[in-house]
Amino acid sequence: MQCKPVAALPATDGWTFELKFDGYRCIAVNDGKQVTLFSRNEKVLNVRFASVVEALAVILGEWALDGELVALDEQGRPAFQLLQNSQSNAQPVYFYAFDLLNRDGEDLLSLPIEQRRERLTDLLGSAADPVRLSPLLQGPVEQIVEAVQKLGLGRSR
Repeated sequence: MQCKPVAALPATDGWTFELKFDGYRCIAVNDGKQVTLFSRNEKVLNVRFASVVEALAVILGEWALDGELVALDEQGRPAFQLLQNSQSNAQPVYFYAFDLLNRDGEDLLSLPIEQRRERLTDLLGSAADPVRLSPLLQGPVEQIVEAVQKLGLGRSR
């Protein structure tokens, strides 16, 4: 699912919030033989992001993860320009996983996101950089927006 811009976040219960990383959306698939990174346009990104492929390859089983390839600036903030130029510099790139779509042949898309996140957390329990679990933002909507803006991670509207 693609990120959808809205004028205001919902203030009702039942929502979870995550950062909108400024990177390349990516589906990572382990078919039991190899890991393949697919762009949103179904281009294979393995050569360009070989360190991410290597890190994902140690996660056992067959699975499909939805996530984002992200380069971080010196303050640890996502920086799209650094990602675009990552081939011409030694900029590390991270894979932030936010959903588990399939595991060992089981299609998980019909499960609630909370259950998929639980399984994702279990799957990534032993993962190390550059593989990271996208953190959920906890708290009242106003506090989340204020904290994100204070850290320079969101745009004021």
